[in-house]
Amino acid sequence: MADLFGVTHRTLHFYEEKGLIVADRAGTMRIYRPDHIRLMALISACRETGMTIATIEELLADLEKTASEADADALFQAALERRRREMTADMSELTRQMHRLQSLMRKEPVVDAAEGAPPSARAPPSAHMSGVPPAASRTEPPAGSAGSPAGSMAGSASTAGSQRAPPLLDERERQCLILIAEGHSVSRTARALDMDEAQFEGFEAGILEKLKATNRFQAVAKAILLGILQN
Repeated sequence: MADLFGVTHRTLHFYEEKGLIVADRAGTMRIYRPDHIRLMALISACRETGMTIATIEELLADLEKTASEADADALFQAALERRRREMTADMSELTRQMHRLQSLMRKEPVVDAAEGAPPSARAPPSAHMSGVPPAASRTEPPAGSAGSPAGSMAGSASTAGSQRAPPLLDERERQCLILIAEGHSVSRTARALDMDEAQFEGFEAGILEKLKATNRFQAVAKAILLGILQN
């Protein structure tokens, strides 16, 4: 069964522990019937779309209650449609975040809403208009310079930004991101890294934490923008 679906024995045992599939036993030997193979094909298909184990458990429980093959097919199609909407929402959010990240990386000047121009493009008010006598007028340091509070804050932020290094990923973590970027499924990526899916889920979660990403696609995008991966 493991060879047929390209999964490790540990992954197969994990599915059994979760109750997704229950093999017959003959002593210590597991025996899989044709209906087990059909069930495993369904589980593998769901996992390759990124469905969680909990979602698959609910789907299988609902499928057991269907009265006909047509009802079961309709239920499965509805589950796929829900997953498609989830992925579409994830992609939309990722696109929005990438646009925002790119705009920040370009360091666009802040535009004053009242004047419609960057602060540096506006001439300071004259001493006469401001009511300050000429003798008392003085030259203010430009915004962003070290002599002004804003300049000090900007300088500190700039220094902090220049010292902030991208998260350190080891070669295996980089390889994982490359496989994800190439569009490999969870099961295939896990096999390429010589892991079962349970191990891989924890490994992938660690990468997401390092990159402060909410999903695998966002992690790839951030890795590219940070120069960890080549586009």
